[in-house]
Amino acid sequence: MSAIVQYLPFRGQKYPVRISYYAIKKFQQETGKAIEELDSDISLLESLLWYGLVAGAQADNVELTLKKEDMEFVLDESLTEFNEILMSFFPLSTESDAKGKKK
Repeated sequence: MSAIVQYLPFRGQKYPVRISYYAIKKFQQETGKAIEELDSDISLLESLLWYGLVAGAQADNVELTLKKEDMEFVLDESLTEFNEILMSFFPLSTESDAKGKKK
């Protein structure tokens, strides 16, 4: 089974992104924050995007030509698309899920 990879547009190219175990682990090691804390500090997205791009390049077996310092510019141009990618990896819980957990 192949890894789930999404593609983020930036400056006319599409870069593979994979929010995987690796990406989440490295994000937590670098920031000391839980993934749930993304909502409270938007700058944390830079770290998660970077490690997601590293994981995506690895999964697609391509070279990552962006640098970590580029992440704020990538997000500046493609924040909406990155948020959509995040939502596909972390779907919002449904009402039925919430009801099942209230027992």
